[in-house]
Amino acid sequence: MRTFTPNLAADLARTDGSGPVWLLRFTAAGTDYILCQDAINIPPWGKAALPWIASWGQLTEGVTSTLSDFNISSLSVNMINDPNATPNLRSLAKARALNGLAVSVYLWVDGCTDEPFEMFSFMIIDIDLPDEASVNIEMQDESARHENSFPGTIITKEVYPEAGPDDVGKVLPMPFGTVSQLTALSLDSGRMTSIPIAISATAITWRVSSTEGLLPGKRMKIDDEIVEIISISGDNLTVTRGVLATIAQTHQRGAMVCEVKDNFIYAVASYPVTSMPKAYGRVGQAIMDISEICTVWPAGDHPDYPGLAVVSVPGYISLTQAIEMLVNDGIDLVDVLAITNTLDITDTITINDLIGINETIAVSPPSIINAAHTHTGGTSVTQAATNCPVGPVSYTASGQYISVTFPALAGTRSAVTYSVTIHRINIPALNAAGITIKVGDVTYISNLAELQNTANGSSITFTFSVNSAQFSSNQIDINIDQSSYSNDGISDWTISSASRSISYDATGGSTTPANTVSGAVKTGTVAKVNSVTKLGTTTLGGDITRSSTNVLKTGTVSISGNSVANTLIGDAILVDVVSPITTPPDVITKVLGTPCNLIGTFPAGYSFNGAITSSKRAPEWCHELARQCRSYFKWVLGQPTLIVRPDTLAPVKSINEIRLNNGMMSHG
Repeated sequence: MRTFTPNLAADLARTDGSGPVWLLRFTAAGTDYILCQDAINIPPWGKAALPWIASWGQLTEGVTSTLSDFNISSLSVNMINDPNATPNLRSLAKARALNGLAVSVYLWVDGCTDEPFEMFSFMIIDIDLPDEASVNIEMQDESARHENSFPGTIITKEVYPEAGPDDVGKVLPMPFGTVSQLTALSLDSGRMTSIPIAISATAITWRVSSTEGLLPGKRMKIDDEIVEIISISGDNLTVTRGVLATIAQTHQRGAMVCEVKDNFIYAVASYPVTSMPKAYGRVGQAIMDISEICTVWPAGDHPDYPGLAVVSVPGYISLTQAIEMLVNDGIDLVDVLAITNTLDITDTITINDLIGINETIAVSPPSIINAAHTHTGGTSVTQAATNCPVGPVSYTASGQYISVTFPALAGTRSAVTYSVTIHRINIPALNAAGITIKVGDVTYISNLAELQNTANGSSITFTFSVNSAQFSSNQIDINIDQSSYSNDGISDWTISSASRSISYDATGGSTTPANTVSGAVKTGTVAKVNSVTKLGTTTLGGDITRSSTNVLKTGTVSISGNSVANTLIGDAILVDVVSPITTPPDVITKVLGTPCNLIGTFPAGYSFNGAITSSKRAPEWCHELARQCRSYFKWVLGQPTLIVRPDTLAPVKSINEIRLNNGMMSHG
């Protein structure tokens, strides 16, 4: 019920003085207009009303102390045009400044100190200009405007040309709250047509009922066969038969021809939702979770279907195909089998090598002695060869020497060159005649004055060559006679390194001796020219035996994949939906597209769970939803309003007098 302000309520209840007046107020072309049947001042607004109203149509003044609300949904007003006004009503109408304009009707008593009370709000829906002095307008409130409106979006071929034929004409779902297994509608199920004449299993060109939307390269399914379109001429298709491992077969007149697609698009909601956690495929009464193979777009951001919550499904599946496409084997095979290969190769190939070799390679043999060895005079000691790469070192009472043993050499050689470094330690005086270097039993160098003149702690290196005739032993002795010392003590000496190099005469060629020292470095370049011819045959003979019987398969099986045909062969796609629209006023707002007011309070946590999927007038849906949540739906000042029904009635207004008037009860 409307509740007037105190002073206005008192003035309306008076039986003397000024009666109530109606005011029409709107803003057009940036100017605020207040129209009345009389020219009156309205002090609470600080404005004057223009006397431009001739009559109010069906509007009455029977509002004094009414018990029930006085509501109207449409109103006709006859207005007087003032030609001297700038602008006037006719100029505003001709400039379309009044079309669809929101206007309000107020109730007031002339002289009242309270502001006028807004009784109705309308929109101008029609304007009539019968003559220069008149302007008639038709107004309608929101309730009347919605009488012929239907919530939701209807699927049409004009908007969705590839929608499934069974879903054309249906309402896109409007889900509220949490909805389980909501039936989705097909927006893109591929093109469909039929064959008006039977075709054989060999025909590659045949007529279809319509080629609209068909293009070369598309694949179509007819019965159990899949074909690929090569070209289109009029209503005739030229195709490749039996693709994707299907078999070409005869098809009877009227057989459906369906497009084979990688993905089909289904609409789940006509507006964005919070989430779509699961999708199902239903074939008959059987339902299977196919979430793993679907792609969901809850936020309305699909590039081809903006603003809609949609799900992309790889094929409109049957139960059998669903099982096939859901199993993805990610198992690893561990094969511990051993293979025993007893194959023999008999190669009878001969090589005719006409290649010449220009060899400029030089050989740098490795160091024979690769570490320094220090020995101190004293009693007889024999050092193991494994710890001394130069060979055993020993000395006697009459002197000391070191023996360097090299591997035997093979092949013809002109000379062997040796390099020996001796480090002198604590030898105060030394006779030159007491130093000899022997190759086997042959003294090669004696009277080494250089060593005698070498200062303590210094080293001297001797390099000498031994001819082939002189080399009768693999041993080189370096002897320092004790009798040559100027004192009786045996002093220290060291051979810190030794090396050798070998040169060969021309008769030896470039052949390396059989017993060579490992680790030699060969540097240089080799140029090989001409050609090689290889002739003959190779025979492969023998057996291969595979042993062991243990094959282990480990891993996981995940749900993924695609259907084989991806064609329309199932019954329905169902989707779980969570929508942010949950409270009753939110639902009414979504149905009408106009904010819904709430009078009263719902219990905590009160929410809707469901969906609008059928076409009914918007007010019918609003009244039905209101009944479900223990409330009333009505229009108040042109605004949709939910009034929560209380558990117990509370007094709002006292009834002062009740009387019968012509058999009807009147309130006053």
